[in-house]
Amino acid sequence: MKILSTEDAKFIDITLSNSYSINELVLMENAGNDVYHIIKSILGDNLSNYLFLVFCGVGNNGGDGLVVSRKLLKDTNNVFTFIIGDVSRFTNSAKTNYKILSKITNNIWILKNKTTTKQNKEDHNSQNETLSHNNISRSLENNIKNLIYNYGISLKTIVIDALVGIGIKQPLREPILSTVRFINSLKERGAIVFSIDVPSGFIASLDKGDILSTKDIVNADYTITFFSLKAGMFLPEIKQITGQIIVSTLGFREEIIDSISNSKINYLKHTYPLPKRPISNNKSSNGRVIVVGGSDKYFGAAMLAVKGATKTGVGYIIAIVPEKFNSTIKSFTPDIVSIPVPSQNRSHFSKEDLKFILNSNIIKKQDVIILGNGIDQNEDTIEFVKEFLLNIPNTIVLDADGINIIARDRNLLNKIKGRNNIIITPHLLEFSRILDTDISEVLSKPFSYGKKFVEEFKINLVLKDNVEYIFFYDGEIWIYDGNTTLLARAGTGDILAGLIGGNVAFTKNIKEGVKLAIVMLGEISKRWNDNILYPSPLDLI
Repeated sequence: MKILSTEDAKFIDITLSNSYSINELVLMENAGNDVYHIIKSILGDNLSNYLFLVFCGVGNNGGDGLVVSRKLLKDTNNVFTFIIGDVSRFTNSAKTNYKILSKITNNIWILKNKTTTKQNKEDHNSQNETLSHNNISRSLENNIKNLIYNYGISLKTIVIDALVGIGIKQPLREPILSTVRFINSLKERGAIVFSIDVPSGFIASLDKGDILSTKDIVNADYTITFFSLKAGMFLPEIKQITGQIIVSTLGFREEIIDSISNSKINYLKHTYPLPKRPISNNKSSNGRVIVVGGSDKYFGAAMLAVKGATKTGVGYIIAIVPEKFNSTIKSFTPDIVSIPVPSQNRSHFSKEDLKFILNSNIIKKQDVIILGNGIDQNEDTIEFVKEFLLNIPNTIVLDADGINIIARDRNLLNKIKGRNNIIITPHLLEFSRILDTDISEVLSKPFSYGKKFVEEFKINLVLKDNVEYIFFYDGEIWIYDGNTTLLARAGTGDILAGLIGGNVAFTKNIKEGVKLAIVMLGEISKRWNDNILYPSPLDLI
């Protein structure tokens, strides 16, 4: 599934019109029809138990709402449509649906001359004026209070938000702004709110700072969005506004929508097929992963990375550790091979250890390396990591202090530029150090900074936030939103590094291994999230 920007959504509309001969009016009819059926599937067949308030703008999103009003009238007369805006500015398709609806019902109100005026069948050209918040709120509230009084308090109020769609780029203006605030006040009083395509006021963006800076957005219980998820809908903070997101492909298969979309952003679904081990495989053909890490300060991080790798399909796991920790890691995970570097009394790696590793022929051509977990940042270790990156051509998952070391040395970062078999896995603070950029900037625009970084350095980036941004060196991008708050804990990143290394070694494919690892950890955390306990990172795996 693709994630669509405003431009991507418009491109699909244009392509369906030009290449598939499906005009805008047909798309609007299909959209309204799908929304109607989804609402009915949620509320049940007896829609006469509800009072429907449909708020429509004068664009195509409002046109979708007018279709929904017409469809609902098949089941109940308790449907009241409020048109907010200058009806002389209706789009052609919205105007057509307005005329159709006007022939069917008198229950249409148009905001006019500082009052909400019930339209006459003879008057389809009413002019609206921009109104103050107080006038709009008072006018709408008075009319809706009368409706509730007339139809009885036993009817549950349903609000359908069709004011503005994905096309807006700036904060809302009047009269839409006050209407959004009024809809939210109705929800506070118990109304159920359905938003069409996006909640009105939602500004589609891949950067959370752009979205979260918008204060006035309809607070929906359900958002019925068309074709695919829109940019920003993956953010946990936004899901509190969108409510449950339901994707309507308007009758097209998902693959068709993906094929005609020009979006480069992919949504990583929460179910990912586990690769099967061929019956003829042995431990060597299932791949080898080597964890290089540990120090007296953070040895547990290396152990967690090893533990993560054991939960993958990889056939052979090796840990290269300072000599003094060899017995510890053997007792922790007896199913791996532990190779101590002859560091004597040193509790960290040094440049001499790389000579031992190279001379011992421990690392084979196809091995995947996990480097940096618990390795520390003393001067000896910094030199070890530098030389390791420059002399070992294998696929490398660079995590934790391995990331901090390249952040300290821009020259080293430039030397690994173009190494498309390197995967770095920073959280946002670590990434801000690499960029030498204030963390507040990176927090606001993680997607933009990540994309720019990979375009420059041509390495693979897994950027860890409350969602995962996955940037592959060739421009392919994935976003995963299945993490839970349980992963906001020291040690879970080390486990993820182990899962990535193990899965990349097993699948022999960087892209598949990375995606599989991220889904595995996210979905495991959900199972624990259903319990009342707060598990340790080890409990997760």
